[in-house]
Amino acid sequence: MTISISSWLREDEEEVEIGLTEPDDIAAAILGHLRAALEEIEAVADELAETVEVEA
Repeated sequence: MTISISSWLREDEEEVEIGLTEPDDIAAAILGHLRAALEEIEAVADELAETVEVEA
């Protein structure tokens, strides 16, 4: 379910980002994407760590 929500949010962000022209706005959008990606990576890492703990 998280994936579909993320996809929906990305679609809305992409529509807004099409009109970005200022370097600061573009940099802020990129930073937002990087932060979101880091959160997703951390969530996956947490799930993997829980899986390893259960198996051990």
